[in-house]
Amino acid sequence: MLALALADDAFKNKFTSLKDIYSLVVPPDTDRIRLQWDEEWAKQPVFRDVEHTANGVRISKTKVLLYTKHRHHLVRLGRTCGFEKRLEFYDLRRASGKRLDEEVTPEERRLIMGNRGDVYERYYMPAFID
Repeated sequence: MLALALADDAFKNKFTSLKDIYSLVVPPDTDRIRLQWDEEWAKQPVFRDVEHTANGVRISKTKVLLYTKHRHHLVRLGRTCGFEKRLEFYDLRRASGKRLDEEVTPEERRLIMGNRGDVYERYYMPAFID
């Protein structure tokens, strides 16, 4: 998302690189910094489809990238890479959880993934065990 926002010059602060963002210092009285959208981009979709123009294919400023189209491209990517099983967004989430499990505590993983209780262990882990 940061890369897309930087490419679109979507921030009010006119950041030009990730370094500009990662060098910000969080004030001691809070645990976050809110990055404000530029007024022009505040109502624009972040994930946009392409459109055909007189100058060729371009990323649309207004046309939203539909989930079905994005999923189709992900499945196609999996097939192109030679995966036997159809690649799904769930696979990316499950793999991310597995990677997080190797790096952080179970409590931190639950917080990052937005899971409650033993959701990860019950619904994500059986696929690894099988």
